[in-house]
Amino acid sequence: MATGLLVIERILRDRDSIWTQIGDERDLSRLIRDMLTSSTLALACYGAVLGAFSDHALLQSPISAIKLPLLFLVTLAICLPTLYLFNLVFGARLQVKQALALVMVAITVISMLAMAFAPISLFFLITANQYSFYKILNVAILTLAAIVGLRFLTAGMAALNSHNEARDKAKHEAVRAAQESERKAIEAAAKTLEKPAGEKTEATETGGLVPVDSGPTPAPVPPPGGATAPAPPPGS
Repeated sequence: MATGLLVIERILRDRDSIWTQIGDERDLSRLIRDMLTSSTLALACYGAVLGAFSDHALLQSPISAIKLPLLFLVTLAICLPTLYLFNLVFGARLQVKQALALVMVAITVISMLAMAFAPISLFFLITANQYSFYKILNVAILTLAAIVGLRFLTAGMAALNSHNEARDKAKHEAVRAAQESERKAIEAAAKTLEKPAGEKTEATETGGLVPVDSGPTPAPVPPPGGATAPAPPPGS
């Protein structure tokens, strides 16, 4: 996994893993720190190129290298609360850290694209010494970079909303399955308790003894010869 200054390579090559990491809120502090570092350095390089077109280039270039990153950071601080609140208004379930990471992805893309155009801007600075053309060129470069960064921002918001919806759906299904299994377990336990109770009632009615069927009583066998046995004398 690319980290540090190479985070832009990961954003451009494997943006789905970036959206998944932001959606899961996994190691966001490190990701935001890496994007902040790389975007600050890239904007400082491009700002130094912008400040080179001046009669006092040695003084203006360092000042522009400081001003351009600060401009983007101040813009981030101003726009982040508005972006987060509008997300809540329109039903998005993003946390503040997730919104910050999304905006930092957009700023990182913008800054890296601007730095990629820095050699072209420097080339025209040396060859075409016209301030108006140089200014229009850099405005076009920043506009193009901003459009690409905005597309990354909207794509990231859509991906995170889909990710959060799928996660919430999975949670609801898991809770429903747990409730259904708990209900079945309670019903099975109730049936198990009802069966011994019925057997106990039957045993109580019979005095705790199970009646035994001895069959019909056999008839008396007459004595041989057909004589009738004398009756026993009274009082015997």
